[in-house]
Amino acid sequence: GGHADFDGIVIDEPHPRGLMSPIPAGSTGRLTLASDPSIGLDAKLGTVRGGTPLELAVEAVGLGRVVLRQYRRAHGRTYFYPG
Repeated sequence: GGHADFDGIVIDEPHPRGLMSPIPAGSTGRLTLASDPSIGLDAKLGTVRGGTPLELAVEAVGLGRVVLRQYRRAHGRTYFYPG
């Protein structure tokens, strides 16, 4: 496990009364800056920082919550790292 501290965050919630589509469990994606998609969530040596965006896997954990796990493919296999 781990944690991340943020100075601030802005959440755009166009449908605050509920989900308009199912949680995309099993899919992958990246968290990037809207102004520069080449910069996003990165982690090195246990430190979360801005950098080359990590590939993240979405895993549903119940009650509408998800876990984002670091996702890599290498040598024909998929590896997930603890989130």
